[in-house]
Amino acid sequence: MKETLKSGKQWKGQIKKITKDNNPYYVTVTSFPLYENDDNELSGYITIRFLVTDLVKEKREFKKNVVSNLLDYKKKNNLIQLKKSIFFRKKI
Repeated sequence: MKETLKSGKQWKGQIKKITKDNNPYYVTVTSFPLYENDDNELSGYITIRFLVTDLVKEKREFKKNVVSNLLDYKKKNNLIQLKKSIFFRKKI
């Protein structure tokens, strides 16, 4: 991040932070260098942050549900295949 800003480029990303009571929260950050004069001297940075904790939690829950549903589907499919193989097995 620092190298990007020092080179005069904008930086965007998501950062996990910790509150004083040790709870995590997430922010989306956009930072860019600030130049005050025509000499292109770096005078500081402007940073905009948005709290996205709820969005991150919802995204994780969604992914967890998708994986869970895929595993359930695979188990059911395997069970169906097993039942078919038992049912159609030729008796000698």
